[in-house]
Amino acid sequence: MDRWAWLDLDSHLVEKSVTEKVLYRHFIPMYLHYFERYMKAKRGNDPQQALSAEKVFHTIPLAFIDELQANQMQLDHPLLRHYDIDLEDELMAGELGDNLRAQESYETARGIFNDCIIGLDPQHQLHAAELTWFQVLQHKASQLSHQWFH
Repeated sequence: MDRWAWLDLDSHLVEKSVTEKVLYRHFIPMYLHYFERYMKAKRGNDPQQALSAEKVFHTIPLAFIDELQANQMQLDHPLLRHYDIDLEDELMAGELGDNLRAQESYETARGIFNDCIIGLDPQHQLHAAELTWFQVLQHKASQLSHQWFH
């Protein structure tokens, strides 16, 4: 998948409620970011760091799924598949889910998603998300230009 493919997210969220838009706009980039960190840690030489990165990576979708369920929303599998995100059903229940829910990263992720909903001001929240990710893109582009041209 193109690492910047999530930038066309708005076109896929047109039919969603504002709450869903905010949750997906925060979840998809966060998921892709932690997936990248997990893959880097997995390729590294520190098994403890790889295990820690794996736990964090798996708590993000679990927190997202739980937040959707808490707000009586369904997971949009076709939308997530468009971004090569396949959330396993076993994350939602069972011993693995219970162990992940006990992690500090789960509480942090739930807090982030909950804050998105509680402080929901559609124009401000969506604009802030756009601005934040635009700044990330500018920073990445700046780094790449230094690598390529200097």
